[in-house]
Amino acid sequence: MKIIFPTLQNFFVAASDTARPVLSEVLNASFARLRLAKTSIEQKRVKSAMNLNRMARDVESSQPSLAAELRNFASR
Repeated sequence: MKIIFPTLQNFFVAASDTARPVLSEVLNASFARLRLAKTSIEQKRVKSAMNLNRMARDVESSQPSLAAELRNFASR
């Protein structure tokens, strides 16, 4: 019994030393994808807000209440 535990400990230490660089690369790659997805979502929101503000400017003179609603949506 005394021989088994140190052997298993050495095995798991070696296995973790081997797997750590691989796992860190996988995790870094997945976090990078999440950051890209977040920035693309933010870019879409900004583009939508710009489009809503542009539409609000277009209808400002003929329909002021619609322009106010469009600006309200753009601010969210």
